Amino acid sequence: MDLNSGRLVACSVRTHPGSFNRSLLDNVKYIESLFALLVHRIKMTPLAAPQAFEVPANDGAVGDAVADDGGLTMQCVISTSHIAYHSWPLQDQFRLVVDSCKDFSAKDVEEVVRHHFTVKEMVIQDVPYEDPANDEAQRQKPPAEAPAPNSSPQGHAETAA
Repeated sequence: MDLNSGRLVACSVRTHPGSFNRSLLDNVKYIESLFALLVHRIKMTPLAAPQAFEVPANDGAVGDAVADDGGLTMQCVISTSHIAYHSWPLQDQFRLVVDSCKDFSAKDVEEVVRHHFTVKEMVIQDVPYEDPANDEAQRQKPPAEAPAPNSSPQGHAETAA
């Protein structure tokens, strides 16, 4: 496997309020089915069953900077990295992150999400991993043309004494 390949795709999703989506956002079995379809669609291999963690609502305990609406956090370890899901049902939102050193299509991730939820708004960050050798080649390129050695910054020629 080429470790310089792959991508990270993060989907931030707002579902239609009042729709059936809210009850599904923290439904473990439903999100497991999302993971199963996603793993199949992007041709990845799960190493274990997804892990689910229910996050209780926190209305701003002493010392908390931000209240937490609660929701569901799930993760699935795949042979090439992981898939993570975080939901905020009271805000009709969730985030899905797929990270892999094996390349896959961000469009496939989007289609799976749209298949599972009635999406009102979706922002997708698609970050392909690049070959560090290309970065090194970019750093070693010669700088842009410098001014001629006998010219001043104002463009007037200087004479040698």
